[in-house]
Amino acid sequence: MISNDEISNNFSLLAKLMDIHGENPFKAKSYAAAAFSVDKVPTPLSEMPKNSIFSIKGIGESAGNRIIEMLQTGKLQILEDIIQNTLPILKKKKLTNRVDIFIEKNFFEKDAGKKYLAEFQKQGFDITIHANQLSQSGGAELAIELKAKSADHVIQLSDETIQSFGKSEVVTVLLPAADLYMKCDYPQARKLIDAGATVALATDFNPGTSPTQDLMLVGLLARLKMGMTLPEVFQAYTINAARALGLDAEEGSLEVGKKANFICTEADLTDFFYSAGAVPKHHLFIGGKQVKV
Repeated sequence: MISNDEISNNFSLLAKLMDIHGENPFKAKSYAAAAFSVDKVPTPLSEMPKNSIFSIKGIGESAGNRIIEMLQTGKLQILEDIIQNTLPILKKKKLTNRVDIFIEKNFFEKDAGKKYLAEFQKQGFDITIHANQLSQSGGAELAIELKAKSADHVIQLSDETIQSFGKSEVVTVLLPAADLYMKCDYPQARKLIDAGATVALATDFNPGTSPTQDLMLVGLLARLKMGMTLPEVFQAYTINAARALGLDAEEGSLEVGKKANFICTEADLTDFFYSAGAVPKHHLFIGGKQVKV
C-alpha cells in the first residue's frame, strides 16, 4: 500500500513539473500545498475512510481524488503522463543532462526513487543520488545498482557497501561542510579510498544546510575529520570531481587534448587546506587564459 510519504512526494514532484510546463500556477501551488498537508497527517491515509480525506485541511476536491487514485492503484497517472512529456522537453532544450533524487525517509523511498531514476536513464539522462546522509536508506546501494554518476553525502555506509563502491565506477561526493553545519557524522573517506572508491569533494553550497563556498574549509575538514591526505584532497577536487560530472574526458587533469585549467603559485603545496580561511596566493588559468581571482 502506498505510504503518506510517497503520496506527498508525488504531489511535490507533480507541482514542480507543472511549473516547468507553465501550467496554471494556482493548480501547481494547490498540489504543493497538498503535499505539505499530507506530511502533517499522523495517520496513514490508507487507514482513513475515503470521505474523511476531503476534510483534511489543505486538501481540495482535486487533490482528494488524486489521493484516492493513488491509494487504489499505487500511482498517480497525471504524474506518469507529465513525466513522459517533460523529459523530452528538458532534453531538447538542453536544460539539464542529469537528474538527482534524495533517497531518505520522508523524501523518496528507495523503490519510488528507482522507478523514476530508471525512467530518466531510459530517456538518456545521467543520474546522481543524494544518498545515505541521515540513515542507511538504500540510496547508496541503488546508486551502485543503477550505475549513477555519483552518490552524494554517503555518511551512513556499511562496510559491505563501502567495498561495493570500491568495485564500482560511481563517484562518492563527500560534503563535510554540510556535516559541520548539520552536526552530522563525517563520511568514512579513509575507508572508501582504501577500498578503491573514487572520492570527490564539494561544498554543497546552499542557504539551508551548508551556507559556505569555502573550498579551503572543505579540504581542511577532509584532512582533519575524514583522514584524507593532501594529494587525495587535490585529486578529489580535480579529476575525481570531473568524473562525478562526466567531464573527465575534457578536464580535471593536465593532459594533451584536455582544457588547460590550472593554477600557478609560489606557495608550498602544504599551505593548501591547512589554515582555515586562508587561500594561498595564486594565478588562475581557464582554457589556457589567465583570469582574475
